[in-house]
Amino acid sequence: MRPSFAWRIWQVTGRSLSKRYDRALHTPTLARARVLQAILRHTQGSHFASQHGLHSGLRPADFAERVPIMDAAALALATTAIRAGAKNVLFGSPTERLVPTSGSTGPAKLIPMCAASRREYAQAVTLWGADLLRCAPGIRQGRAYIATSPALDSPYNDAAVPVGYAEDEAYLGPIERRILGSLIVVPTTVAQLRGAAWRETVRQRLFDATDLSLLSLWHPGYLAALFDANECAQLAGRWSKLKVISCWADGACRTAAEQLCARFPGARLHAKGLWLTEGVVTIPWRGHHPLALLNGYHEFEDESGTAVPFESLQKGARYRVLLTNFAGLYRYRLGDLVEVTDYLHATPCLRWVGRADSVADLCGEKLSEAQIERAFARAGITGDAHLVPVRDTQPPAYQLVTSDSTPDIAALEAALQDNPHYRWARQLGQLGPITHCHRKTDATPSSVHPHRKSSRLVP
Repeated sequence: MRPSFAWRIWQVTGRSLSKRYDRALHTPTLARARVLQAILRHTQGSHFASQHGLHSGLRPADFAERVPIMDAAALALATTAIRAGAKNVLFGSPTERLVPTSGSTGPAKLIPMCAASRREYAQAVTLWGADLLRCAPGIRQGRAYIATSPALDSPYNDAAVPVGYAEDEAYLGPIERRILGSLIVVPTTVAQLRGAAWRETVRQRLFDATDLSLLSLWHPGYLAALFDANECAQLAGRWSKLKVISCWADGACRTAAEQLCARFPGARLHAKGLWLTEGVVTIPWRGHHPLALLNGYHEFEDESGTAVPFESLQKGARYRVLLTNFAGLYRYRLGDLVEVTDYLHATPCLRWVGRADSVADLCGEKLSEAQIERAFARAGITGDAHLVPVRDTQPPAYQLVTSDSTPDIAALEAALQDNPHYRWARQLGQLGPITHCHRKTDATPSSVHPHRKSSRLVP
């Protein structure tokens, strides 16, 4: 199938959903209520629904009253039961797998996946594709690279359900899955490779893809981890059909996204918005990033933790997001801080500002204070020690600052790789190895603030 025809099919199949989303943007309160009702129907027959008295007739206010805010610890209790073989823990349908996140607020979290949550995510992908084709129809003249990561071994080999990342096709609708092979330059089977084999295969496929029209990444530093500056310059000549670069472009990713696009002046930036393993918060749509009304039920807290009614969100104000969706997250506090930038019709548009808690994030790894504290303990690092992000190196890396002259750096690296996104970034070369700075106990390097001495992380 020719790529132009495959893109055309994708565009046609997304029309109905695009119209539904456009209507929802005019009546977001009604759209949110309908999504919540559908999610509550999905909970029926589950232990969670029985515990909290949930049914589809609940009003949003009743739902907020009955369901406490879910944190990482509460989610871990549920997923531990699922791993042990418990059925219908969070929803009334089978759990297909558990998908790991970076675990930025503790150990790597596991997010349940079921048929309904896959369909929910596929809707966001379809809308993303529809907006791409609307703003850059030229992508129909070529193929796409949709970034993947190398296969990683799961530490949960005895789990009752698979633990790990699903293949990309799992997040697409049935028609999109059928045409995917005609659109992508790197087959999805490459994601089954590991380490150097994965890296060299992806590099070669990309270098040979002279018809590339869409480059879809997550972190904008991904490409620089695969190719050096000279190779990127060669790619700019080979990718003459490149029309769009889709990647994160908010918060700490903004500068890297601008630098990436500067390498390919013929391509425009299509900022992804806020997509997480847990779910989708915003999507790119008609030049804005409105709330993903069809992809979960979103609530908001101000920076003090006070609940803010959806209708009372203020332009320029910042909020934390609570997410309820088909993956079994119920009023789950994401820990991400967003700012209302404007409105598209009656729906707020949001910009990701950063993490609301103490998290370092050089290229999507999201290392938290809690993770670093645990890693230090495993590596036997005690006393006055800090981990400092170093952004002005290529690739960026972390520096361990200690009063100990011989810390076990290898053990620290191994412990930090419990975070799968840190492990990916190291394998990809997006992050360099940890370096060590030895200092005397009474000395304070310029990169460490004295009033933060009790912290293991110096953002």
